[in-house]
Amino acid sequence: MTDHDTKYYRKPWMTDDQWECARMWASIVGGFHHVVGEIKDAGRGIRVTAYASGFSTFDFDRLTAIVFAAHDACIRVELAQSAPAKVAFYLHKRHAREGAMHLRHPTIETALTEWRKRNPASEESTTPDATPPDGAKGER
Repeated sequence: MTDHDTKYYRKPWMTDDQWECARMWASIVGGFHHVVGEIKDAGRGIRVTAYASGFSTFDFDRLTAIVFAAHDACIRVELAQSAPAKVAFYLHKRHAREGAMHLRHPTIETALTEWRKRNPASEESTTPDATPPDGAKGER
């Protein structure tokens, strides 16, 4: 992010942690000029809203981008209900990779290792080029 972003988008109430959360969110949505509505104070973190479409794990992969960016930046992200056709995100900066659950945020590699321990991948779920059943339609 640039000095321009700091000058025009950092709110006076933002701590350094909140500003880091805001910068991460802006990187996800394509810049501060694409943030929907206001960035709001949420205790030690921030609350932002977004239109509910475009968040998926592959095509339109902003959901995956949020997960990867959050693990890289040590920022906890929580989804919550918002207005119709919108979703809220709460972002809170963490400062440790290990320790108490409410203080830490693991790397993506650590999170994936722990996920695989609890949820081993099956052969069926990892088969490339799987063909959908006849007559299958899109997800919507």
